Amino acid sequence: MSERSLERFVIDQVRSLVDSVAGATAGAVGAFEVARRIGRQRTRRLVGERALRADAWVQRRGVSGVIGLRLLPVVPFNALNYAFGLSSVRRRDHAIGTAIGIVPGSVAFVASAIRSPIRGRSGSWHRSAPWPC
Repeated sequence: MSERSLERFVIDQVRSLVDSVAGATAGAVGAFEVARRIGRQRTRRLVGERALRADAWVQRRGVSGVIGLRLLPVVPFNALNYAFGLSSVRRRDHAIGTAIGIVPGSVAFVASAIRSPIRGRSGSWHRSAPWPC
C-alpha cells in the first residue's frame, strides 16, 4: 500500500466515523424529542417508584449518566432514546452524552466495514462481510 493510498484510507475511515456518530446522534435526538413532547407527561403517572429512582439517577449524573448507559451493550439504542426522552435528563446532557457514548460502537461498525483482500468464490475481490457478497 502506497503512502498516498494509506492516507486516503485513514481519511475515509475518519470521515465515516464522523458521519456515523453525527447521524446516530441526530436520530437519537429526534427520538428523544418525540418522546419528550408526546409521552413524558402521560407516562409520569404510570411509572412506579423504581422508574422514578432511575430517572433521578440519570438526572443527577447528567452527561456521565447518559454515557454510562450508552456503553451498556444490553440496552437497545432506540429504546434508550425514548427512555431518555421520557426521563428528566436535560436535552444538552442527552445530546453530548450520546455523541460521546456511541463512539466505541461506531468505531466497531466502521472498522467492520473495512475492505479486506479476501478472495470470493468468483475469484474477484470482495469485502469481508458475514453475508454472501
